[in-house]
Amino acid sequence: MQATTTDAIQLAKLLLDFLSSNIWPIAFLVFLIIGRKAISSFLERVTKFTFKLGDASGNVEAVAPKTGAQERPSEITAPEVSKPQLPSSEAVEVVKEEKKKDWFGNMMEAFDRGDTGRAREIFETHQRDEKDPDQRHTNEALFLYFLYVDGKEDTALRRLEEHVERSANDQQLQRSAIWLASCYSASKDYTKAEALWLRSIAKVRGALGKTELLVRLASVYQAMGEAQKGADLIVRRLREINDPQGKAMLYSALADIEKDRGNKEIAALALEKAIEFEPANRERLFDAAYLQNEATLSVLALANYQTLIALDQKHAAALNNLAVTAGEFDLKGKQVVLYKQAIVEGNTLAMANLANLQINAGFWDEAKSVLDSARKSDEPHENVGNALYRLKSSEDEEDSKWKTLNKRAVEFKRKVRKYGECYFESGCAGQDFEGTWFTEKGNQVLVERNGGKLVASWSEGTLGGLIGGHLVYKINISGSVTNCSAKITYQRSSDQPRSLLAMAADQKIGCYSYIDDSKKVLLVFSENPKDEFELILKREVGKG
Repeated sequence: MQATTTDAIQLAKLLLDFLSSNIWPIAFLVFLIIGRKAISSFLERVTKFTFKLGDASGNVEAVAPKTGAQERPSEITAPEVSKPQLPSSEAVEVVKEEKKKDWFGNMMEAFDRGDTGRAREIFETHQRDEKDPDQRHTNEALFLYFLYVDGKEDTALRRLEEHVERSANDQQLQRSAIWLASCYSASKDYTKAEALWLRSIAKVRGALGKTELLVRLASVYQAMGEAQKGADLIVRRLREINDPQGKAMLYSALADIEKDRGNKEIAALALEKAIEFEPANRERLFDAAYLQNEATLSVLALANYQTLIALDQKHAAALNNLAVTAGEFDLKGKQVVLYKQAIVEGNTLAMANLANLQINAGFWDEAKSVLDSARKSDEPHENVGNALYRLKSSEDEEDSKWKTLNKRAVEFKRKVRKYGECYFESGCAGQDFEGTWFTEKGNQVLVERNGGKLVASWSEGTLGGLIGGHLVYKINISGSVTNCSAKITYQRSSDQPRSLLAMAADQKIGCYSYIDDSKKVLLVFSENPKDEFELILKREVGKG
């Protein structure tokens, strides 16, 4: 299913490019035609957008980046998931009328009637008028695809294979190969699809084009049940190129593979790297933030929703989801403000979320309205003034926390990106973790490694205890190594008789860690930014 959807998305993008000189309803029609065969899920995905047709408009936002899902529901209640709205029947009828004015629409109508001869005649008439050789090549690939799928002419597949082999340049090869790969995908002939992309990769000269074809090859491996082979292919390419667009493309593809394998956390980290290289990609920002929230990386989601809203202040789904994220940090007042902004943009899920907040908690603006009315009475109760003071204090306190949280998000984002680089791209070996390190207090730490696992333990003293004037703690770290990164657990517990003070200071924290470029500093930080935990180990005492 994954490969079918991926190929269909690529087809749709190619069709948009192919029809760039035509009126947009024809492009929308293409989506409907392709979706009829293979990509009902793609139609749901494109409903992330709001479209207009003349004076009419339709909100078809299915704002979650996966099929059939909505924005992240508020933690207060989980509203029913509703299906995305499709264009009204009136809008579809308008599109059907518009398509009659264009050769492609007329050709598809002929295929729908089963009149293959008429479809061929329409195509050949248009082809005679087309002067651009690259466009002619694309037109023919497109026609042969529909002749094979809709016209049910089996010989069209062989003709399309020969047509791809006649490609004169990278553009012709890439565009025509998409149509051929989609034929193979329809019949689940992944062996031929693999061979097609391998041949195409060998022929394409441009670095970005080669990267794009490698991504498509990886999706074939994913469909074949060999996702790791596809992931390995992408990681090797990541280490070969420096082009930001190519890097973003590869990390996004890697995220798709990891998400499909159920590794949401790794997928979320990969998407964070993708937007590092294409920071203004609105769709990818939303996808990253949504997945990061699902992977309990809420502070990254917060930062990315903020960026998306800075690019598009009317992005209703992002406003709603940022409100949910604010609620996860117990910033209820800020959550309400964001819900109201989403409501102004017509987001109905935000309305439901806000209604639940009103039922269960106070609401700033409404509270202020009530209190202002109370103040105008002849004899306002003394608690009115107290309530107004508490309201202003709450606003100021949350504004201060919000600023602090955003600063923390930026710093956490920086460290996570470095961790992601060390996880995916760094070529260093696990032995770089081994040996003697020192804490900032000068405690010696011996890190040992057994295969992909590492362990270390040491003791630290903390003032304020009841035994000998201080408490002595045993520190243990353990975890798994990937390149120059490690996912570890930090645990601190007292060796001494238990007391309330000792137990209160016990810790067990899941952490990310990486070795910096100098190989002399090992940074360990909590995977949950709410903990604000960080441990720095150095190769030399007192050295930076």
